[in-house]
This record gives sequence, structure tokens and C-alpha cells, in this order.
Amino acid sequence: MQRFDLRLASALCTALVLSACSSGGGDTPTREVVGRVFTGTADAGRVCADLNRNDQCDAGEPQADTDGSGAFGLEIPESSDPPLLALMSSGAAPEVVSYRMATPSVSYSTTITPFTAIVHWSGEPSVELAEDLTREMLGFPRAHPFRFDPGSVAPDAPVARIARLAVETLKSVHADPRLSGPPGFDAFLAHLPSALRELPQLRITTRNGAAVDSKETYVDANFVLDHEVISDLPVQLNGRIRGRGNSTWQYPKKPYKVQFTNDASYAALADVAGMRKNRNWVLLADYLDRSLIRNKLAFSLANSSLFGRDGMKWNPSGVHVEVVLNGDYVGVYLLAEDIRISSARLDIHEMSDEPADAEADGGYLVEADGRLDCHVDERLDLRYVSPLGKTRFCIDTPDEEDITVAQLEYVKSYLDDVELELHGGTTPASIHPESFADWTLLSELFKNLDAPFLSSVFLWKGSEREERLADRKLNLGPIWDFDISAGNFDLPAVYLPQGCWVSRQHDFYDGSNWLALLLQKPEHGSLLARRWQAMAPGIEPFVRRSIDIQHARLQTAQARNFERWPILGQPLVSHYVWNTWDEELAFLGSFLTDRSSWMDSVFSTDTAYRLSCG
Repeated sequence: MQRFDLRLASALCTALVLSACSSGGGDTPTREVVGRVFTGTADAGRVCADLNRNDQCDAGEPQADTDGSGAFGLEIPESSDPPLLALMSSGAAPEVVSYRMATPSVSYSTTITPFTAIVHWSGEPSVELAEDLTREMLGFPRAHPFRFDPGSVAPDAPVARIARLAVETLKSVHADPRLSGPPGFDAFLAHLPSALRELPQLRITTRNGAAVDSKETYVDANFVLDHEVISDLPVQLNGRIRGRGNSTWQYPKKPYKVQFTNDASYAALADVAGMRKNRNWVLLADYLDRSLIRNKLAFSLANSSLFGRDGMKWNPSGVHVEVVLNGDYVGVYLLAEDIRISSARLDIHEMSDEPADAEADGGYLVEADGRLDCHVDERLDLRYVSPLGKTRFCIDTPDEEDITVAQLEYVKSYLDDVELELHGGTTPASIHPESFADWTLLSELFKNLDAPFLSSVFLWKGSEREERLADRKLNLGPIWDFDISAGNFDLPAVYLPQGCWVSRQHDFYDGSNWLALLLQKPEHGSLLARRWQAMAPGIEPFVRRSIDIQHARLQTAQARNFERWPILGQPLVSHYVWNTWDEELAFLGSFLTDRSSWMDSVFSTDTAYRLSCG
């Protein structure tokens, strides 16, 4: 990369006193820009406004040194909105540039960080997409802001730790003699430090070494989460663990449900591996997905800027960890947020703890489940079979411990009304159509096996008190269970990248697929086409870059996982059999690329998708 000498830049700026480096010299109206450089370190530097956008601090461009807190001030032409560059120095030679940082423009942010630098030099045409991919690469959770007040960040906070590691990336890129000019995303990924290429370790020790062999009965346990990005010292928590899952529970690598105890250790916790604090988590085994990343990729895409917040309100996040259970290494898992109504998850009004006898207004969560694996007792039956189409659901929230008879009758009656509207001529007024559209598009992109209202299809309705009108209606989401998707099943209709799957009424299921009913409404076909056309340009780069990121992050861990579970080259439930993890990732990328091309064709008009679905 281009090297800079701070002394030369300063001397040139001083000599050209009539240039824009001066505070208002000449006839050009100026404005003051005040900002701050944040690195998570004590590094100092010089900031300039890159008026000619050549990625250099040229003579004649406004420049200023940072003070001890990283603050700076510049006078720039009033009508300009240039990138800001920071030439940073580490160590005892302040005149030598160790690395560079930037922000895409003054209007984007006057806080210059390693994160804004990667966004600026990523090479992605969309700033929003560049932010999404930078979060993915650095391990930030969903929608972590890159524009923040550095003064509010504690030195040991995860954002400061990640900033210091990102600075190491920038230094390595800056020192690479093969690079000249803007480095691009591939260069940043290639120079990630080892700390961002190693997964956190989660050590679980059950009381008295008890086996975790039940999906119903919890076992008390101690949890230790260890990674230098999370904390200098391992994070220790108390809690309990049990099995979870339906078909996945039968396989050797078991999925688990984890609940932390609300004690002093939990109270001191700021977050969980960067995700919002909550006591309830799942450990997804992804045994049948030899890429190990289908769930992670789907979660990340659903939380990206490509799926606007006017559609699905919330989707889970997850972080890969390596799990050791009672001293036994059990492989790579996805530590993920579970689906629940909570201020840290699906943020809608929860039901009153002590509702009046007839009170039914509050948040509801239901799951389309062809198995009808729901709670039933002499008092309550949480199963629901729609009267017209025999679509099968379980009432999830409120659960069997909290739901009242009035609430159960209300939500079943509401679903009756929605189904009746679905059999009418227009989109039901009782649903939020954008949520149905975005959920459909993401599930169809992955050709998710369960998505045609077979199982793991969640819907929710908020209280009539919700501020957003859409939250008071029936919403489709959050997404869930993507391990058997993207060609990972031995059924031609699933493993081939062409053809409608999600919105088709399938002969093997005797219940109505509500998405097939909804697709008969012309306005819904138009909505699907518009939303796909808006997001389509970003799908391929997001998927391709995300797979590259996970390849870098899981490279060493996957080898340990498949040493523990030697299932590469075995069919399991797949049609295609690949002998290496790299081949698994290559197939995933190829499938989604071909699938995206098919979706481009069927969403080029308002009717092509409906015709393809029969």
C-alpha cells in the first residue's frame, strides 16, 4: 500500500497557507468538522479530508493532528462531503505511518474507526452491504452500530477488543508489499489475526457428571465461555441443560437447550458472546449439515440490510463455538438465540402475569407443525387444526404453564379468521404481508425442506397496544431450522436449484400450505417480485463473502469437528456426497448462486413465480 510521512504532510499543509488546510482562508465558504479517531489503543495520528478522493492526504487538503483522546477538528468546504482519512502511528516514531483508517464520508460518520475503514475500503458498492459483511468478518452480532460515541466504550468491552484486533488487520494490510491502492474485502479477510479465526470454547460440566440424555429433564451444569475477544478471563455461568430438537435428537451429535441461572454471575454479564443478554439459548449441532454454516448463513442474511425492517421484525443470531461436555470434545455448535417473546428477542408486549379471566390481549407465538407435537392435558389442548384446510399448528406462547382458556380460545379463533380470509379473493387484512413476503423469499432461496408449512414455521401476533400497526397483525417468522436446506436432502424437488418449493401445495401433506393460498392473490405476487428485485443485487455478494468468512473462521475448528464425527463422504440424508469440508462449502455456494439466478427469472414479472408453483 501507499506509504505516508506525517512530517512531510504537515510541512506541506503549513506551507500552503491559502489552501483548504487553513481555517477558512480564501473565498470558499467552509464549515467545521469535529470528530474522533477510535482504535481501542493509544495510537495517535493525523486526519485529513480527502477532497479529491484519491485515498491520500495531499497538500492543500484540510489536515489536523489528533489530541490525546483521539479528537480532531477540520475546516472543509461547506458544500463538500469527502471521506476522512486517518494516518495512524504506533510506537515511538510518530512520524511513521503504521496503518491507515478512514470513514466513507463526513455525513456517514466523523468517528473514524477500524470498522469504518474496512467499510470504506471493502470494494462493495453499497455501504449497507459493506457494513453487513464487516460485521460478519469481525464477529459482531446483528446490526451492531459502526457509528457510536467512543467515550462510551470501556477498554475491556468487546467492541474495544475487536477494534484492537481490527487494527492488527489494518497494520498487516498496510505492510503487505503486494498491495497498492484500496485493499478490498479479500485483503482484509486474508489478514485477519488468529484471534478472529479461532472459535470460542464452551466448556459444560454437569453436576456429578450426569448425562444429558433427555429432552424433558434439565440437568444442573456449570458453563465456561472462553475466548480473548469476549474477556481476558473465562466467563463462568451457572445454569442447566437438556436435549432439544425433533429428528435431530436421534443423531450422535446431540442438540441442546441451555438456561442460565439468574444469579450474581449472570447479573454481571453484559452480553453473551456479543449477543443480547438473555437466560435462554440453544446449541444447534448441525450434524446433518456438513458445511456447518447453513443455519448461520440464513440467520445472518435474515438480519442483514437486504431484508428491511419493515418485513420480518426479528430473527435469531448465532455464534459458532466449540463445545466440551463433561471433558468430552463434542464439536462445533451454533450457540443461538432461541425464539421467544422478550425485550431482547421478539420485542412485543408479553401477556400479563395475572390476566383477568376474559383477558386475551397480548403477544402470541404459534408454530405450523405437521406432527402436531404439542402439549395436551385434561385442561388444555395446544393443538390447532384449521377448519378449512386442516393445517396443523401448535400454540407456543403463552405456554401450557401460563395460557388461560380465554387466551387459547382467542388465538384459535384468530387463526380461524385468517384462514377464512386466505380463501377469499384478496390478501387478508389481518396479516402483515411484507413479513410473509420476506420469509417466503429467504426460505425459497434456500429451498428449505420444512418451509411449506410442514414444521418450524413460526407466526406471531402482537398486542393491540403495539405502536406499529403491523405488529398487531399476524406476522410470519422468525426463521428457523435451515440445516436441511440449500440442496441438503435426497429429494429431487429439494436438491435441484430450480423449481418452486415453498409456495407449492405438496401432495405428501394433507394440510393446506397457507403460502400457496396467499400466492393466488395477484397483489402478493407483485409484492414478492418487487421485494426480490430490490434485494437481488446484494444476495450473491453477501452469500459469497459470507461463505468466505466462515471458511476462514471455521478452518481449524471444522477439522477437529470431523475428527470427532467422521461423517464427510457419507450420504446421511443428502443426495450429493462430498469428501471434504471445502467441497461442502463450494456446493453450498454453487447451489445458492444457481438458485438466485432461478429466482431472478421467476420474479422478473408479477406472475411467473405463481405459474412455476402450479
